[in-house]
Amino acid sequence: MAKTRELCKDIRDKIVDVHKAGMGYRKIAKKLEKSYADVLDSIHKKLTNLDACLALVEVLHREFQALRESLEFSQEQLASLTDENQTLRDSMKTLTDGLTQLSGENEKMKETILIYRLGACGTTLSSLASQNGQRRTPNRRSVNFSNIS
Repeated sequence: MAKTRELCKDIRDKIVDVHKAGMGYRKIAKKLEKSYADVLDSIHKKLTNLDACLALVEVLHREFQALRESLEFSQEQLASLTDENQTLRDSMKTLTDGLTQLSGENEKMKETILIYRLGACGTTLSSLASQNGQRRTPNRRSVNFSNIS
């Protein structure tokens, strides 16, 4: 059995193209003046590489499908988290507005209590002052300083 020699890539590609066009391996061998074994070997290697490539494409297709499903799931999660985040922001704004309103009401109540306390203290002070004024009479003695030597 004759040993086949390796053909250059250009010739192998030409053999495969002619074979795909429908020409048989014997006609190809005669046309290119190569041995049948070399032609068959080139066709076999190319088809084997194609099978390997097709298998790789199928594996990659399954992996890409899994990645696409994972991406879609992640996008759905992101959308639901975005909606939940907006709901929480709205709740936070409502609570902040309520707290601001309560803080303002608290300040008004403090001012009112302070006014009442000051009013009560003022009434107490004025009543004490009026009571002290009625009980005490100023001591009015006239002193003559001209006699002092």
